Amino acid sequence: MDRDEGDMDREQLQTLLPHRDDMLLLDALEIQPGYVRGTYRVQGTEWFLHGHFPNQPLVPGVILCEIMAQACCGLFQESMEGCIPLLVKIENAAFRRCVTAGETVEVEGRTVRPPLFAADCHAYAGGRLCAQAALSFVLQKQKRWERSVNMFEKLAAVIAEQKGIPASAIKEENTLEELGVDSLDAVDIFMTLEDVFQIKLDMRRRVSTVKEILEVL
Repeated sequence: MDRDEGDMDREQLQTLLPHRDDMLLLDALEIQPGYVRGTYRVQGTEWFLHGHFPNQPLVPGVILCEIMAQACCGLFQESMEGCIPLLVKIENAAFRRCVTAGETVEVEGRTVRPPLFAADCHAYAGGRLCAQAALSFVLQKQKRWERSVNMFEKLAAVIAEQKGIPASAIKEENTLEELGVDSLDAVDIFMTLEDVFQIKLDMRRRVSTVKEILEVL
């Protein structure tokens, strides 16, 4: 895709999309009324190529869908401020050819059924169609999303202080056993959480993962 003055580069895309680091799967995006055109060059070092497949790295179909989805977010640019775009439906998805390291994926997306957040999208590599799908989104308000993130950060800080481990090492999918949290630790953590969030927790409730504690909160 030739760069025009109105195109967004990778840095500018971060003002539109909440995706960061390895999950920002666009290098450039052109936005016009009802139409977007984006590109992503597959470097060959991406995490999703490791093991998919040994000695023959191929971009997974789900990643092609994600590239298309990120590009299509540009169609809803005016509604994106303060929101997290969530992909809720993929219809009529088809994958026409494989995409491998060194190739550039070019995406074209068009608005369908306005004012719904829906798009018809096609992806090309080497000038040939590689994937297509009809995508539907919901835009979730950032405050609600941030509340969930902040709750996790506070929970991770409490567990980290209790066990003397880095908060950055704690993930939602961790089991308490993996983190070395026994039943007595769990009681102390619950008591601290009551103080932090100013709530009353049921100490008898059984939890085995960080995610389950978040659900209690």
